[in-house]
Amino acid sequence: IGDRHLSNFMVDLATGGVVGIDFGHNFGTATQFLPIPELIPFRLTPQIVNLFSPLSESGQLRSCMVHVMRALRQSPHLLLNTMEVFVKEPSLDWKGNAQKLARSQRSESATNPSSESWYPRDKIMSAKRKLDGYNPAHVMK
Repeated sequence: IGDRHLSNFMVDLATGGVVGIDFGHNFGTATQFLPIPELIPFRLTPQIVNLFSPLSESGQLRSCMVHVMRALRQSPHLLLNTMEVFVKEPSLDWKGNAQKLARSQRSESATNPSSESWYPRDKIMSAKRKLDGYNPAHVMK
């Protein structure tokens, strides 16, 4: 997940809980539409480090991220089945991205560029490859 800055997080001031709220560059879009593809799975910016002050980023944040990734890799169907919603109801961003790609590629690489479902299915496969531990350079293909 790229595009991480403080405007993309909501913080519960009572509990200190943090929720990401902007996922514009998720599930592989940062490898397709940014001038320089972003291959890292998560960008730990100075703003995020400061958000977790006085704790260290190697403490609670790292531990939570490792546990979440482990849980998702053990039960990938939880995320992948949830993402299936986007096949029937693609987000406006994904519809726009699909149209952009179909116009720019005009090739057979997309299973059916006239259908809106090929792009969400491609994003689901990208997420599956990430959960399977593929090298980020291979996830882009």
